[in-house]
Amino acid sequence: RDALLAAFEDGAPGPLVHPFHGRIENVIAGPYTLTEDFTNLGSGTITVTFLIHNGPGVPQAAGVTVSAVAKSNALACGKAGANLGANFKVAPSYLGSFESATASVADASLAFKKSLAPLDKASEYLSAAEDLAAESAALIMAPSNLALRLTDMFERATTLFDDPINALKHYSGFFGFGDGSTRVVPVTAAQLQAASNKSLFDSAMNVHALGYAYTASAEIDYTTVDEVEAVSADIEAQYQSVLLSAGTDTDTREALADLRQLALTFLDAAKLSARRVVDVRVNPTTARLLAFRYYGDDTQGEAIANLNGGNVADLMGMIKVLTE
Repeated sequence: RDALLAAFEDGAPGPLVHPFHGRIENVIAGPYTLTEDFTNLGSGTITVTFLIHNGPGVPQAAGVTVSAVAKSNALACGKAGANLGANFKVAPSYLGSFESATASVADASLAFKKSLAPLDKASEYLSAAEDLAAESAALIMAPSNLALRLTDMFERATTLFDDPINALKHYSGFFGFGDGSTRVVPVTAAQLQAASNKSLFDSAMNVHALGYAYTASAEIDYTTVDEVEAVSADIEAQYQSVLLSAGTDTDTREALADLRQLALTFLDAAKLSARRVVDVRVNPTTARLLAFRYYGDDTQGEAIANLNGGNVADLMGMIKVLTE
């Protein structure tokens, strides 16, 4: 048991002898689940995901830095801004087009004001959000300036949070911006223009949210593989949504694809270095005693308790623990 788990957690690439596919080189053991029944010694079930590695040693970020992800994000946001600036049109003579455009900007202002940043840091940010709504009439007539203001709002948020996890939560809060709006099938020229503008604006907001979320995700110090996978799944859903948006142009899609690849480099490396959550079956015990049994000391009892709904003193049956 111990030798097998040590091989899974080693992180170094090696050969895998598969019963059907034969010998496969450069394989790394990925996330695994261990189910043990301590009342039935010698019995256990392991489920493991193996990953192919094409280079020597443990996969790392291969020269990719957080600053490179940030630069790629700036490029993607710039493409989205250029798309908004070039194609967002408001004809004052079109009944409802002006009102629809200003409403979109007002919705963005409200979304920015929902920031969970500490008030002592967010005062200027919140003021800028207020100004965005107040100046919406002028901004929609100069869409390039509108695009710059959106980028400025997302960039301002980079200074609001000391922990990148909180920054990621902030940016994720914009995922799906505009999805809850009531939509009608456009028929008139004014309705077609309003619908096009809304699609462009919503896309720009979602691209920015996605790009800055990618940057924050690369800055997080993950503890468990489950944390990495949860972040990956959430961001990937937003990525797919942005790709399908009619307001996202080809240049922006291509820039986002490059950004996604860079960010995934960090997340894949994080999976290999983060600890894994495994399931084990135990007789009644406490978190501290279980930590001592698994890790040789009881200091990680709190971590075990957190994995099991805060239960400290009454653990039994199938429970979750962290690999060493």
